[in-house]
Amino acid sequence: DVLVASHPDTAFKRLKQSAATLDAMILDIGLDDNRSGIEVLELMRLDDRFVNLHVIVLTGLTLNEEQEESIRRNRAELLCKQDGYEKVFNRLGEILGQIALLAR
Repeated sequence: DVLVASHPDTAFKRLKQSAATLDAMILDIGLDDNRSGIEVLELMRLDDRFVNLHVIVLTGLTLNEEQEESIRRNRAELLCKQDGYEKVFNRLGEILGQIALLAR
């Protein structure tokens, strides 16, 4: 199942509603209301339900050092849109495969 949200407030609402069933998240840096996906990541990590959620941060932007450090500090993986979506989907498949192995 896939949950989609383009606005941070909608994303938080859906995250909270589905916390028990989430395995991973793809989070874009650019969001609809000019808030950063990094802000969403930082706020999400404050909630115990999402401390260990696998997060792939996706961007087509060049990030500054502070932004990259925040992504690392919040234990997320950074992938660039320029590398192609196949790379994103492959990495997501690897993460889900690891989760499935651990669930056995």
